[in-house]
Amino acid sequence: MFSQNEVVSFPDYFTLRLGISNSFNSYEITNEIDQGKILISPNQEITSTFTFLFRSLEIDIGFAPKFLNSNDDNDKKGDSKLFVLNLRSYLGKWMQSIDIYSTKGFYVSKASFDLPEGDYITLPDLKSFKIGGSTSYILNDSFSFRAISFQNEWQRKSAGSFIPRLAYYFTKIKDGSNGESSEFFDIAIGPSYHYNWVIHENFIFSLGGFAGIGANFSKSRYEDSSYNKKFNSMAYDLAGRVSIGYNSDRFYTGITNTYNLFFYHEDHSTGIEDEQIFFEFYLGYRLNAPKGWIRTAQKVNQKLGIEEEEKE
Repeated sequence: MFSQNEVVSFPDYFTLRLGISNSFNSYEITNEIDQGKILISPNQEITSTFTFLFRSLEIDIGFAPKFLNSNDDNDKKGDSKLFVLNLRSYLGKWMQSIDIYSTKGFYVSKASFDLPEGDYITLPDLKSFKIGGSTSYILNDSFSFRAISFQNEWQRKSAGSFIPRLAYYFTKIKDGSNGESSEFFDIAIGPSYHYNWVIHENFIFSLGGFAGIGANFSKSRYEDSSYNKKFNSMAYDLAGRVSIGYNSDRFYTGITNTYNLFFYHEDHSTGIEDEQIFFEFYLGYRLNAPKGWIRTAQKVNQKLGIEEEEKE
């Protein structure tokens, strides 16, 4: 079925992928003086994701369709609108990802004060916009990050790799009901390690994690006042990924779970945890790419130094 190379690629195929996921971005705010704590989350809605992959490019779009998210519990938590766009590209050993998350409608699910039994405090006008990504360098040529989840490559022999990673995100949170807004820029650098276990010719299990340290730059203000607060602090970033997948020449499927946490202090007493959780089941299929696309991609990759020109 596959060649005996350690990593098998599919350069002449369009890879299409459809996923069903439960993803969300929550914020936990802790005041160390009075031990106050509050957890703000959007509705953990079922999200549909569609992915297109070709050569070194991955485009992933996610949204939350209404027909998958209509139940009584959602009414208590309020309405949340979610949109996700992920881009990833590979240039030799370099891997670049760009993520965009837009969310409107949150609720308070946990707090140091008592909530009405069975109810939630809804924040329908609270919006969160996050844009950022990461730049990584894959040290081991025998390890394929593309074989994890998106599978436009396939790992034929178990291998792992250290992957130094620089992560950076800009987040803006705005409450439309009172004009209060906060902006955060987080940056962290550190090592990550991922390992792919080939448990069968067609099955792979992957596990990886990242720990980084960096800085946070925060700013808060009200639209109709002169209030403007800035604060800079250390930031810590933890991330993990676990997945299992099945692959064949054309069809693939699997389950993946990712976790990312930025922790920092907005001021001397207030700590904030910015948490992203993503769980997905997906199905994918490969189609023959038009020859014109293949020739164009080869020329672009040759100019970028990713592929060598074919000798006549």
